[in-house]
This record gives sequence, structure tokens and C-alpha cells, in this order.
Amino acid sequence: MASIRKYEGTKGISWQVRIRKNGRLHNASFPTKRDAEDWARNLENEIVQEKYFPERQVRTYHTVTEAISLYSQRMLPHLDPKTQKAHAAALRWWQKNLGDTGLHNITPALLEDYKYLLLRRPLKPSTVNYYLNKLSPVFTYAASDSLKWISSNPVMKVKRFREEDHVAIVSDYQISELLMCCEWYGKPYLSLFVRLALASGGRSGEILHAKWKQVNFRRSTIHFTKTKNRKDRTVPLDAATLQILKDYHDDQFTEEELVLFDTSERYIFRNPKTGKPLGHTAMYRTFKRACQKANLDLHPHDLRHIFCSKMAEMGVDIATLAELLGHSTLKMVMKYRHIGNHQYAPHVQRLADKIFKREPNVPDRR
Repeated sequence: MASIRKYEGTKGISWQVRIRKNGRLHNASFPTKRDAEDWARNLENEIVQEKYFPERQVRTYHTVTEAISLYSQRMLPHLDPKTQKAHAAALRWWQKNLGDTGLHNITPALLEDYKYLLLRRPLKPSTVNYYLNKLSPVFTYAASDSLKWISSNPVMKVKRFREEDHVAIVSDYQISELLMCCEWYGKPYLSLFVRLALASGGRSGEILHAKWKQVNFRRSTIHFTKTKNRKDRTVPLDAATLQILKDYHDDQFTEEELVLFDTSERYIFRNPKTGKPLGHTAMYRTFKRACQKANLDLHPHDLRHIFCSKMAEMGVDIATLAELLGHSTLKMVMKYRHIGNHQYAPHVQRLADKIFKREPNVPDRR
């Protein structure tokens, strides 16, 4: 029911109407009571029509730009800042090319055309999939109960290009060579960064933004806070890596600084000029130089893959790997399943013992 009240103000008499529609409160002000009653009656009639005759309702026209803008305002801020930047870049491309198109006019067939348009830019199939994957949450949000702008997400019906899982496989000797080249040819902080990445499986951003207070020397752990999915996690460290960290800490600060200042709030990989964390570009350049000397073609993120591969080779189960890496689902670590398949060996051996145990009875051909 509508609520109509008479209001006497400095500009005269007005009639204020309040009515709730779909859980939202609507207010309006009119110069006469009759106008207020007509507005309330029309709005109440709309509520009845929507409830009992939904098929008669004319759909509100919403564009791709509206959906992307609302998603960027409400959903993107919940992601890591670096992830926000990457998602925003992909969404800007979609907005530039489909911004004025109505959401109801976006079909899987139309998106299929844009999929191959991206491929001809040219982009890698994995990058094209990335663009589609960043658009999909926008339509999922538009189809959610919160908005109901569309009935379903058309991006989910577009088949993605097949991607080959990239798993960096290096030998223990190559790892030793890499660490040695990091000490000889890299910046002083590079060998610690590579060692910490290989020992913890942390992302580059998580390690570069880590402060000394996140290292617990007593419990032999490092606590990552600047994570991609914004969920903190604690990872154990081996004794040798922990000692390297302690030596690096002692080299960074004088005894006077340790007494007078709280060094726990300083970044482990700190830019001495700005006091902020070292940038990814600076770390990438010195890392690539060390890799060239070690005859390896690696990216800093490959250190995380090497951690996973070595753990899987040791028989660590997928669930434990996902927890150490900070993945909310097992999907991201399933590509390491073929490496850590030692648990299947007993089954294969039992099968072989069963079918190859006895010699077949060879009939006498004489």
C-alpha cells in the first residue's frame, strides 16, 4: 500500500508518496493530492502486472557498457589490485567493440565471431580465452538475482580454444645452476627471491610485497598477505632457506637500526630509494639475465610451477598442493596430476602379477 502525506514547507503545500516495489522504496512529491494518488495507483498497478502477468512486461533495455560499468564498480574492487588492472584492460576492449549493443542481442554466435576476430589480431588462443573468461563474470552478474537483466550467460556457451598446459620441468642440476648464476650475475636480492619462490611456491607479487614481520623464524613459516584471491595463507619453510633469510636480514640492517627502528614493517625486497617493494620489471630483467647464463628459458612465475612439479614428484596429493599454493579449487593444480601419479604404481604392478604370472598352456602341435 502507498503512503501519502501532506507536507507544508516554505514553498507551499506538497503531497509526498512512499511505496515499496520489489523490495526498494520509491519516493515522489506532487503539488496536488490527486497527482499523488494517480502516481501511486499506477505504480501499484505495475506491481500487480509484474507479479501476475510477467509475460506482458516489456524488458528494460540494458547495454554491454552498463553491465561492464556496474560490474567494475561493485565486483572488481574485491579482487587483487593487479588482477583488477588486468581484468579492466580486457573489459575495455569488449566495451569498445560491443558497448552500445543491448545485452539481449549478445548471442553465442555473435561472440563466436569476436572470438575469431581476436585470434586474427593476432592473439594467442590462450589470450583469446582470457578475454572471454573476463567477460563471462559480467554476464553472470547481469543474469544474477541481484539484477536479472538477462536470463542466462551467453559467454558460457562459447567453446574455448584448446590450451596446452605449460609445466616447467627442470632437473635438480639445472636448479643448482640457476641459483649459482643468480648469485654471480644477478642483483644481490635475486638469489634470495629465486630461492624463496622455489621453496614456498609463492607468486612474484606475494613475495615482493612481503614484509619481515611475515617471516616467523621461530615457527619456520612465511605468511603471504597480498594474495591473488585475497585469502591469507601460511607456508612452511625449510631450515636452509630460513637461514638464508636470516643472514640477508642481518646484512640489511646495522645493529643501531635494529635497536632504534622497527624493521619488521620494512619490505624484504625493498627499493632503497623509495622504501616501497621492488617492481616486477626490475626483478624480471635481472632474472632473465641469470637465466640466459644458465641456458634456461624461464619466467619468474615458472618458479611456482617448478615448486608444484617437484612436490608432485614427491607424491604430495593435489589437495595439499592447492592449499600450499592458495588455490580455492583443485582445477588449477590438476595439470600436475600426471607428474605425481606414483600412487598408481602398486595397482599396475598387481595387474601385471595377475595376468603375467603363469605361462600359457601351449597346445601340442605334433
